[in-house]
Amino acid sequence: MNEMPDPEWSAQIQPGAASKLKGTTQPYPDVITFKVGRFGTPVNTKRKRGMTEFELVFKDTGFDGTMKWTKQGEDGKPKTAEYTLTGTKK
Repeated sequence: MNEMPDPEWSAQIQPGAASKLKGTTQPYPDVITFKVGRFGTPVNTKRKRGMTEFELVFKDTGFDGTMKWTKQGEDGKPKTAEYTLTGTKK
């Protein structure tokens, strides 16, 4: 996509079957916000640790995609939760 998407999108986040990390097993709603030089969601802002990667495909009025959240586990090894996302313009 060559142009910036609309600034806010309602999103439904569905955990993958392999997501077993605490707090990652239930679906939840979120809002994806785009600003020049920034991209974020209220839920991911609360997750202070780890790294989140998004892959989103935008259409006229919605999007589909995936999200992967990785953080260091108590055993020192990386732990990952994967999700599918669907969304619509707000």
